Amino acid sequence: MTWRSITLGFAGAAILCSVTYFNDQVLQQTHFIGNLLPLSIFGFLIIFLLIFNPLLSLLSMKAPLSGRELAVIIAIALSVSVIPGSGLMRTMTNMLILPHHFEQVSVGWQRQEILKSIPENMLASPGENRQALNNFMQGMGKPNQAISFADIPWDAWIPTLWFWVPLILIVYIGYLGLALAVHRQWSKHEQLPYPLVKFASALLPENRTRNMGEVFRNRIFWMGCGLVLVIHLNNYARVWFPEMILIPTVFDFTSLATAFGIEGVWGPYNFRMYFSVIAISYFLASDVGLSLGLSPMLYPLVRTFFAKQGISLSGGGQQAPERFVLAGGFMGMFGAIIYTGRYYYWNTLKKVFGTPGSVEVSKDSVWGMRVFMLSMLAFVFWLSRVGLDWQVGMLLALLFTIFYLVMARVVAETGLLFFQPFWMPSAVLVGLLGTRAVGTETTMIVFMVSVFFLVDPREAFMPFASNALKLIDQHRVKLVPGTSWLAAAICMGLFVGITMTLYFQYDKGAMRDSWGSDLVPKFAFDETIKVKQRLQAQGIAEEAAGLSGWQRMAYISPDKTSMASFVVGLVLVLVFTFGRLRFAKWPLHPVFFLVFFSYSGYMFAFSFLFGWAIKALVTKYGGEKAYHWFKPFMFGMIAGDMLGGFIPIVVGWIYYWVTGDLPKPFFILPG
Repeated sequence: MTWRSITLGFAGAAILCSVTYFNDQVLQQTHFIGNLLPLSIFGFLIIFLLIFNPLLSLLSMKAPLSGRELAVIIAIALSVSVIPGSGLMRTMTNMLILPHHFEQVSVGWQRQEILKSIPENMLASPGENRQALNNFMQGMGKPNQAISFADIPWDAWIPTLWFWVPLILIVYIGYLGLALAVHRQWSKHEQLPYPLVKFASALLPENRTRNMGEVFRNRIFWMGCGLVLVIHLNNYARVWFPEMILIPTVFDFTSLATAFGIEGVWGPYNFRMYFSVIAISYFLASDVGLSLGLSPMLYPLVRTFFAKQGISLSGGGQQAPERFVLAGGFMGMFGAIIYTGRYYYWNTLKKVFGTPGSVEVSKDSVWGMRVFMLSMLAFVFWLSRVGLDWQVGMLLALLFTIFYLVMARVVAETGLLFFQPFWMPSAVLVGLLGTRAVGTETTMIVFMVSVFFLVDPREAFMPFASNALKLIDQHRVKLVPGTSWLAAAICMGLFVGITMTLYFQYDKGAMRDSWGSDLVPKFAFDETIKVKQRLQAQGIAEEAAGLSGWQRMAYISPDKTSMASFVVGLVLVLVFTFGRLRFAKWPLHPVFFLVFFSYSGYMFAFSFLFGWAIKALVTKYGGEKAYHWFKPFMFGMIAGDMLGGFIPIVVGWIYYWVTGDLPKPFFILPG
């Protein structure tokens, strides 16, 4: 790790955390991060390798950035990618101050006095005469006259930031440690493919004599890249000039599904061509690609069948049966992960406590496990300061770990670049313990924390961390020092991200994003009101409020539907895991049950099936040689997607700075 790579990595991370909110919410362009393969990072990387690295080589042989240096820079950028966009800042500040606004306009909130259920320092102060709130919503900037950083009402934010910022660092550093702890098992012993890292590594030069990866010198690569790039640039030009001919990438068969009486969700029968997903599917094991394609296609049939029997799988919001099936599936996958690596993890735990083990364990894993375990203890302690019993805090930490670990595992094994599992640890906690055992105040805290970190996991932290570690390890960078720099980048990125996001919100006004500013800030409060009303209707609200510690365990009363749904998901994943381990020709992967109910699953289903079909045809008629010959074409398709999304972002910024008007949006991936 050279000082040049670290400096450039931190500079890139600071830029990401500075401009993402402005790009996404003010200019309303394609999201700067948006998913686990950020357009901004990889689009710029391709341009850098094609233009700037060769120019640096004209200065001297040592001037171009090496593959190892670029790997470090990308890893640092990936480690902070959770902060400025949908992973955190898109919703964080809205969650911390807008509930004061919704209390003013909601009679139900006023009647229930719901803001009294949340500890005071978990929300920002609206300020005297609610000035901090009003300026946040409306903005204080004037045309051609931006505000200064001193104009931000920091006194309204500092108390709540003193609570949330340490908790954010505890969670991110903790799961960075967990990613380090499982890295050797996943990467070396189980040899997971890490498809997203495979693409990144293909772009990077292998030694000092090269300015770019060998794939750039392959004509097949440029055929794939050129094809996709032409489609995107043509369709982007049509946004500005409607008379141009659109090259279709969406094929709508929703009417056909309706004719057969199939209950669709988010248009699963809108067949969308996502070129990066097609390419990633080509690199996957056949059962994985087939499962990712079939599951979202078949699930509407299941949902329709139950609907015709009078059973709604989706009714109940966060407590819907399908969400508990998904949560049970995550628990099953968590068990499978532990079982598969049981010897390595058990010996890692032994060495954590200084006991000799029977299996050789990397020091990286031991240090990562120590950091993770200490962070989880800190997580429980920090939440206990606002009134959460440590027993409930431990359960919440376990559910968080299941969520993050399984997400990272799925991404490492499938390359699913956009993954939104729709279950919430807080909802599972309430469903499995029962409202009486949890009570109103505890419900508020666990929902607030869960929504804060996991309401939009398309940019969840641990998948970024595991990909970053794989990338630097693959380029022979020592993991413990590398991880330390990633942790330092997270601290820096969080400071920059919070400061710049608040600046733009107080300058331009924050009420721009209906999801992040209207829906998300209500989630925890609306769910708490449901629990409070249920307890009041049963006449046990005061009794539930008086429970604490182990007393809660005596009143556990799981919701029967939730429990049954959870067990169904758990069993299905375990059965498919067993089948895949025991039978060589088992057709489907257990990930089948982890993507069936998700926006990203529906959007990507057809593309995964298409990529699977291409791979099947190539290998059937051309064999292994043809498969490897065609791989550069697929890398080119991903590169074309990255450039096709990044170039419109650059054009939009130029247009805004020249004209002062908002550019026309253009999206190539779900936003």
